[in-house]
Amino acid sequence: MGASNLRESLETKMGHWAAEAREHAEEIARIESLFQRLDGLRDREGRLRHVLQCADVVMQEINPDWVAGAVKPLKQHVLSTPVGFQASGAE
Repeated sequence: MGASNLRESLETKMGHWAAEAREHAEEIARIESLFQRLDGLRDREGRLRHVLQCADVVMQEINPDWVAGAVKPLKQHVLSTPVGFQASGAE
């Protein structure tokens, strides 16, 4: 194999390695940022469970027939319709 072929092959391989290293660095940064959020999310989840338990006690005091956990979880600021939207097109 000639020197120029070897150089070109090695440069191509180095480009592949550099791209792979960049991808790994980006993935590591993404995972580390998620890991930093983990403690805060755990704390908030525990707090919300405590608030829900307290609300269950209050609801049972107001209405003894009320069943704990009967409320369906709902996301805030999400449109909920019984029928899906369809884009009207020219037919």
